[in-house]
Amino acid sequence: MFMKFTIKTTQHFLNVIKRSFTVQAEQPILVNGNKISKDVLQKVKERILSIRERVNIREPKLAIILVGNAADSVSYVSVKQRACKRVGVQSELIHLPETATQKEVIQIVEDLNKREDVDSILTQLPFPAQISKTIVINQIEPSKDVDGLQRCFLTKQLIWDDHNNRALPCTPQSCLHILDTHQIDVKGKQVVMLGKGLLVGSPLGAILLGRGAIVSMCDKKSDLSIALKDADILVSATGVRKLVRGEQLKKGVIVIDVGCSRPLPHEDQSSIVGDVELESVILKASLITPVPGGVGPVTVSMLIQNVVNQWERNNIAVISKALCEDIRKQDRENIVSTQKKQQFNNDQIQVDDIKENVCEEEFGDQQQEKLNKIIQNSKKDIQIQ
Repeated sequence: MFMKFTIKTTQHFLNVIKRSFTVQAEQPILVNGNKISKDVLQKVKERILSIRERVNIREPKLAIILVGNAADSVSYVSVKQRACKRVGVQSELIHLPETATQKEVIQIVEDLNKREDVDSILTQLPFPAQISKTIVINQIEPSKDVDGLQRCFLTKQLIWDDHNNRALPCTPQSCLHILDTHQIDVKGKQVVMLGKGLLVGSPLGAILLGRGAIVSMCDKKSDLSIALKDADILVSATGVRKLVRGEQLKKGVIVIDVGCSRPLPHEDQSSIVGDVELESVILKASLITPVPGGVGPVTVSMLIQNVVNQWERNNIAVISKALCEDIRKQDRENIVSTQKKQQFNNDQIQVDDIKENVCEEEFGDQQQEKLNKIIQNSKKDIQIQ
């Protein structure tokens, strides 16, 4: 009886351990957007320093156009300016009153287009009702469109390529970077893009399609119980708070939550929520981005990265010349080093030859001395005889 009890107890203990490891293995990866953003910004900072150490050029510069005093917009601009300062990018804020006209904003854009000291132009959205974002953004010089929004309005998503020289929209770019950071290959995966907007859903869906994913586009009006049930990857960008729930998803789904909604009057006013009901979805997901602290910080780092990319392209002639000079200098140093090595080898050969000759001479002298002794001894023997 005691032995039976012991076996049962041991088996129970092993089952508990097994369940514990299973639960631990099924814990989802909660994406740390702040850390990813910090890593990106550090690399950007190092790029700027590396280039400016070799080339005497100005710092990158971002011009930001803000119309009105909406709390969210003012806060977002402040975050972007702090990120600029952190890596060595200059930022210039053009802050217009709420009553500014579309003509005034377009004039500012045209002036910034002409300025050689400005690499990138950002229009902080949304604009007041009297200003068309499409018209204003399409006035930006394409090489200075840091947010990549001009491509959204002009191409209508017919063709997208995330490997050309034009800036990608920052939010889709941040989603891609999160997937790449966690080594998630979308090829052959069932991807559901929830939200068809021109700023996130449409460009991101098209890019993922180009990467070989099987993309389904839907919106908040779709039957989500059907649309989401087979998703390997879900990207939600509707702006509808807690639209997606755990029971709508399959186990192991990857969830990228782009949504951002303010709390309701009866909720904690310091908190914001996304499109996803985190409490239930986290039980199904293998990876999920929290709100806040997920896509948002990475988006800011993608913006700063775009600024530096445009700065490099705007100064490509000077930078290329400096790089060529570095290469030529390195080549000259390599040639000199090779010549020195060759000279050393030649000198070593001569030293070895001298040593060998000296040895031969010493050996010859020793043999001659022995021979002389033999001859002398022979003469002595002859005389004795």
